[in-house]
Amino acid sequence: MINYKGDLLIVKATITMSKTLNLEIIAEVVEHKKHVDFLKKQKCDIIQEFYLSKPLPVSKLKKIWKCGNRF
Repeated sequence: MINYKGDLLIVKATITMSKTLNLEIIAEVVEHKKHVDFLKKQKCDIIQEFYLSKPLPVSKLKKIWKCGNRF
């Protein structure tokens, strides 16, 4: 995504159009910090980040939440 200017413009335009239509924006499979930073700057609503953690089973998530751990 970050490597090509055309890709950046498409993502920005998609986010802008979605915001105009009052749609929630979810970026999936975000793997790199530079992608997270870019999407936050663009005001993406939800970022599903492989950068912080691969998908986890519910049992593991419950343990993390119960202990108050933060990524």
